[in-house]
Amino acid sequence: MTRKAKQPAELAEFVSLLTKHQSMIRGYIRTLIPNASDVPDVLQVTNLVLWERREEFESGSNFKAWAFTIARYRAMNHRKKQLRSKELVLDDKVIDVLETSLPEESSFQVERQQVALEQCLERLRDKDRELIQYRYSAETSVEEYSRKVGRSSASLRVTLNRLRDALRQCMKTRLEGGTV
Repeated sequence: MTRKAKQPAELAEFVSLLTKHQSMIRGYIRTLIPNASDVPDVLQVTNLVLWERREEFESGSNFKAWAFTIARYRAMNHRKKQLRSKELVLDDKVIDVLETSLPEESSFQVERQQVALEQCLERLRDKDRELIQYRYSAETSVEEYSRKVGRSSASLRVTLNRLRDALRQCMKTRLEGGTV
């Protein structure tokens, strides 16, 4: 029996859940894939499969568990392809040990870090927050942004380093102080 197509409200809920769990899924995949540069590819495939199978997700059930299961299979497929191409990969037994010891802790930690980062970003001045957001979400270079705002790229790099340090310290304080 096939389910009927999801209603707009259900689609909105699905997109919201997918967006909310994106950093946790990325962190989980990172625990399964030894090469960090392969993580975005596996995440992209995972997101595609999640989207294609969105009709199978039952509203109100554990989205994270469902998404992690799909991510695990995508990571296993990726490792199989690496084995065929003779690249160095971790043995399945090692991955199973890592998976049983890390996912809940690491996904919880990633979630706490995400909340701390959001809180710390909120404390920045608007122009500093805009610089951070531009640097990490735009597809253009610091040089292009420097032309846009009329500042030298060297001064923007100095400001970015200062902001990274401030964000790192803010997050450390929040995470250690339990204010997240």
